Amino acid sequence: MEALLAQRREKIKEQADHLSKADFSDVQEDFCSVKKILSRFEKWRECYLESYHNAYISLCLPKLLNPIIRHQLLGWNPLKDTSGDFENLPWFTAVETFCHGHGHEELEHTDRQTLSSVIERTVVPKMTAYVELVWDPMSHQQSVCLTDVCHSLKEDYSIFEGEHSKPVKAFTEALVRRLRSCVDEDVFVPLYPKKFLEEASSPQRHFRDQRFWTAVKLLGNIGKWDLLLPESVLKELM
Repeated sequence: MEALLAQRREKIKEQADHLSKADFSDVQEDFCSVKKILSRFEKWRECYLESYHNAYISLCLPKLLNPIIRHQLLGWNPLKDTSGDFENLPWFTAVETFCHGHGHEELEHTDRQTLSSVIERTVVPKMTAYVELVWDPMSHQQSVCLTDVCHSLKEDYSIFEGEHSKPVKAFTEALVRRLRSCVDEDVFVPLYPKKFLEEASSPQRHFRDQRFWTAVKLLGNIGKWDLLLPESVLKELM
C-alpha cells in the first residue's frame, strides 16, 4: 500500500513538473529571469542612485519577483533533505549578488535587507503550507529537516529575530496549531490496574508502553523548536 502511494505521489510530481515548464513559455527571458530583471535595476541603481532610492525599489522587489521565485521553488520540499537547499536555486544567487555584491565587494545601499524580505515573502509562505497540509509533528525526519531550515533562516537572515513580519507570524501560528493539535489528539497514556501491567506480555502493558514512547518521541520533536518558538509556548506544549 505504501509503495503504491509513493508511486502515485511520484507520478503527480512528474506531471506537476511537466506542466510547470509551460508556465512561462510565452514570456521573453528578459521578463522571467530573476538575474536579467535585477540587472536592469542594478543599472538604474548605478546610474541614478537618488532616483532609485526615491522610488523605494527595495520595497517593490520582493513582490515583483515573487511569482518567478515561487515557480523555482515548486520542487523544493522543506520536509526532505533530499530536495536540496533553496540557496542552490538560480533566483537565490541572483538576489544575493544584487544585494551584497560579488563577494569581493561590499555594497553600501539599502538593498542589503532585500534578500531577507524576498525569503520572507516566498520561502516562508511555502513552509507554512507544508506545515498546515503535509508536516507530521510525530515524524522525526520531517521535524529535523524543518527545524534545520528554520535555524538556518534565523542565523543567516535574521528571519525569526525581532518583530515578526506577517508571513513569519502566519508560519509560527500554523506551527503552534499543528503541535497543539498533535499533543491533544495523539498523546494519551492509559492507566491500568497494576495487575495488568505486571505481566510483560499483557496487551494492556504493550499498549501503555507504546503510547508512552509515542509521547516521548513527540516531546523530543517539540524540543527541536527551542530558540525558534517563545519559551512560554514550548512550556505549554511540553
